[in-house]
Order: sequence, then C-alpha cells, then structure tokens
Amino acid sequence: MKYKGIIFDLDGTILDSMPAWENIDIEFLAENNILPPDGLADVMKTLSFTQSAEYFVREFSLPMTVEQVMDRIREMVDEKYRHVIELKPFVPEFLQKQRENKVKMCIATATHRELAEIALKRLKVYDYFEFVLTCADVGKGKEEPDIYLKSAEMLGKSVGEVAVFEDALHSVKTAKSAGFEVVGIYDKSAHFDMEEIKKYCDRYVFGYDELL
Repeated sequence: MKYKGIIFDLDGTILDSMPAWENIDIEFLAENNILPPDGLADVMKTLSFTQSAEYFVREFSLPMTVEQVMDRIREMVDEKYRHVIELKPFVPEFLQKQRENKVKMCIATATHRELAEIALKRLKVYDYFEFVLTCADVGKGKEEPDIYLKSAEMLGKSVGEVAVFEDALHSVKTAKSAGFEVVGIYDKSAHFDMEEIKKYCDRYVFGYDELL
C-alpha cells in the first residue's frame, strides 16, 4: 500500500484510550459509593452523555444535578487525557517511519480538541501531525465523510493518495465509501465488530509492529 498522506483516528487507533472511556461510568459510581449493577455497560451503550447523567441521577438517587454529574465525568475524563492514557504500542516508531518517507499525517477525531492536543503533546507525538481536525470543526460526525474529505483537502492530497487509519466499524465504512484506502487497527472495544470491519479494510492489523 502506497500513500502520500494518512488520516488517523485518535481514540483506539493512536491512543489506547478506549478502556478509560469504558470504565469511567464504573469509576464515577464507585466515587459515590455505589456498586455498579450488572449490565451497566449494555445500558450505557444506548445512552448519550446527557442521558447517562440523567440515568445516574434517577436510578441511584444521587444528590447531584444532571449538570453536576456531567461536569464531574468531564473532569475525570480530562484527568485521564492529561495524565493516564498512553499510546498504542509501536505508534512512535510508525510515525517516525512515515516522516522519513515524507508522508503527511493528521488526526481526525470526535474527541474535544483540547483533550486530543493535551494527550498528543504529553506523549511527544503532536509534532508528527500537520493538524488536528475534530467533528465539531466540520459540524458532522463520522457517519458522514466530511471530516475525512476536509482532512485530505487540508493535507493537500487527493482522496486516492490518502489512507485512513480507523478502529471503529461505522468510521471504517464511511471512509471506504468515500473512496479512501482504509487500514483497520484492532482495538479491544471493537472486538465483536472485527470480522465486519475487515470486510471494509484494504488492510487490517492487530498492531503497528505489523506495519514496520
């Protein structure tokens, strides 16, 4: 696979951050001396951030407003991006190889810009990327191709010259339907979608060591 640009997703692709997101609800309840009920993860999957906060207040009779719950969870997530979350293995080596090959790289993420940049700078890989573009910047999520198309444009490359690295099924499908070559990166959070993800990828790997 030859390409002149790479668009990287962030969470689950560059950062090993999905466990932090998956466990944040449990940690929040534990902080409030509440034993998480069985099946909590399945409930959380179906709820938006606001709905999750409403659920916590309602189901566990928390002496907090919905806004206070949301603010606290944001603080907990912020702390993880600032101090806890690490890179996936062999990411620095892969990025350095691309730089040596003069491949232009960027980040396209649904994560808040400040959190993305804080983590990338702390982990000393921020300077490998031309820019960070967020779904908020383009006004659409990754169910639509806008963030990938805008990223390619900002890289100064055509769609056919750019590969998209993603870990999530909906994102892989969107990028592929927009005409990009797609490299699927395994992440435990998407394990049950793995076989479906592979169908849309030009290449699928379990780690960056396979690309070195």
